[in-house]
Order: sequence, then C-alpha cells, then structure tokens
Amino acid sequence: DFGYRTVVVCSYDPNDKQVYPAGIGEQHYTLINNDELIYTIRFQNTGNDTAFNIIIADTLSNYLDRSTFRPITSSHPMQVIRNESGLVEFKFNHILLPDSTTNEPRSHGYLMYGIKAQTPVPDNTLIANTAHIYFDFNPAIVTNTTQSLMVYNLPTGIGITVNDGTVASNKISAFVPNPSTQQSQ
Repeated sequence: DFGYRTVVVCSYDPNDKQVYPAGIGEQHYTLINNDELIYTIRFQNTGNDTAFNIIIADTLSNYLDRSTFRPITSSHPMQVIRNESGLVEFKFNHILLPDSTTNEPRSHGYLMYGIKAQTPVPDNTLIANTAHIYFDFNPAIVTNTTQSLMVYNLPTGIGITVNDGTVASNKISAFVPNPSTQQSQ
C-alpha cells in the first residue's frame, strides 16, 4: 500500500508535580502550621516539533488560602492568570520549547509557586493537587496528584504491616525532631 501518509507534527510531555514538604510516610502527614506548601510542576516537550505556547491549568483546593498564593520562579517567562473559581493558569506564550530529539537539555521547563493552607483547617484534611499541561493545541497532559494530609500533630507511632497482613505492634516509627524529614525505627 503506497497511499498518502502524513507525519503529525506536535509537542508532547512527560511531566510531574511535587509538593514540599512532601509529608511523612505513605499518608504524607504534613503539619498544619503557617508555612507554605511549595508546588513544582515540571514539563518536557518529547513531541517531534517545537512547542510555541504552553498553558498549565491548576485548580487550587478549597483548603488552600488563595490570598497567600505567590509565584516563585519558572524556567521561562510566564503570565499568571487567577480566576475566582480557584483556577490558576500559567501561560508560557511564545516559549519556543524545542522537542527532546532536537535539543534534549532545552526541551525541559518548570514553574514553582507557594501557598498556605487555610487556617483553621480540620485535622486530617487531605489537600490533593493535580495540574493539566497543554502544549499548543494538544489535549491536556495530566500530572500526578500530590497529597498533603494536614495534621496538628505527627503520629508518634505507626504500625508496620508485615507480609501476613498483621500489624507488628512492637515497632514504632518516631520522627525527631518534630517536624522532621527523616525517620528512625
């Protein structure tokens, strides 16, 4: 078959989203205090042509204090548009992000912003956050979802589940000092 074939020329993305502090344990326990949550969204053009415009849409949780939102930094100049609904759009107009096969080191981009949790927020409140990345006219690329389980006190002991499904009660995980980013058993 020698029929007409065309190559689709577009940009595409492997991406991720991170939050700092990352939280402790699988539940991502994060102390409720007046510190910011710092979100980082990374993107890369792995398509087969230059990305001209990139929009990252991020809807802020109702448990975040929108008045404390602040852009921190980005890899390229960007415009930030905040809507009353909680939607924040980060627009990279005329970014000219090369594809990874043409220029792998320059095919990456990122942005960072900070925001505080609402105060007061109920103990054990889960703040989940996901972003949608649009390369030119392509469908959205959805990032992973970050999770922060907001607590007033970190658990002093967490049962360890062993292979048979039971909980080993003689093991304690302690986080010292409180808060801490390291775990000792």
